[in-house]
Amino acid sequence: MSTNKFLFSLLLLSLLALIQCKKDNARPEIAQETINGVTMTFIASDGSDTSVVSYSDPDGEGGTDPIIVGDTIKVNTIYQASLKLWNGSSDVTGDIQNSAQDHQVFFSASSELGLTFLYDDSDDDEHPVGLLSTWNSSRKGTGVLRMTLVHQPDKSASGVAQGNLSTAGGKIDIEVDFPFTTR
Repeated sequence: MSTNKFLFSLLLLSLLALIQCKKDNARPEIAQETINGVTMTFIASDGSDTSVVSYSDPDGEGGTDPIIVGDTIKVNTIYQASLKLWNGSSDVTGDIQNSAQDHQVFFSASSELGLTFLYDDSDDDEHPVGLLSTWNSSRKGTGVLRMTLVHQPDKSASGVAQGNLSTAGGKIDIEVDFPFTTR
């Protein structure tokens, strides 16, 4: 009889072990980037103007305040913009490009600026990334241009391809508010 109890116990333990095993279909977690520097360069398509906004926080959150520099672009002028991201003196823009499916940059601006933008780059699935973009302004104004880099957003969610951060999910790698003027 003890053999039957032993076999029953062994069978029960085996079943419990099988039940506890489950297949993991989730995307592997990729470490978030550490970013403490941002440079965004706007070049007028006719070459007549270049503007640069930047953010630097060498000691990271806490400690000393970050240095944020805004700039100005011309109204009714098309600009090509490129974004560079830094971790100390290391340019991590290439890391973002290499894992483009796991990142998207979102932009929003004060309505006073009349800014519009289009994404000019995409990942392998043709979802936008945001390291390259085209900008225009329809009116003069002063306000804020917000840049948000999101790690592992849901790029198939409604509105995300058009830059809607509210439906993207994911985790924010960095978010910066640049003082910005259109003239």
